Amino acid sequence: MAQYSKMEKLLISLHYQLRQWLKKFVKAGVPASVSNTAGTYVCNHLMYGVLYTLANKYPDVRGGFMHVPFITSQVINRKPIAPSLSLEQIVTGIEAAVKAIGEKPGRYQDC
Repeated sequence: MAQYSKMEKLLISLHYQLRQWLKKFVKAGVPASVSNTAGTYVCNHLMYGVLYTLANKYPDVRGGFMHVPFITSQVINRKPIAPSLSLEQIVTGIEAAVKAIGEKPGRYQDC
């Protein structure tokens, strides 16, 4: 069996959790997906930095990173029009995320 570092184990379990959270967003009526665009590099760097710091300095604290889209009214005059959701959908999505994260006690790697 392969030997994984603490960080690799954390990322593997986080990937699993992310898929579960996305199902909960969709069930709550909020369109959601994993973005693998060019911007992923910066977001991943930020997320890995947060997870690394938490794992090594604050092991009992959970953390993460979530993109929140524009509110629809913010993109009406934007060229090109950016992805957006209603404020109600954004709130529902954040509530679904918090609920999903809170459903599983313990650390991410306990999945």
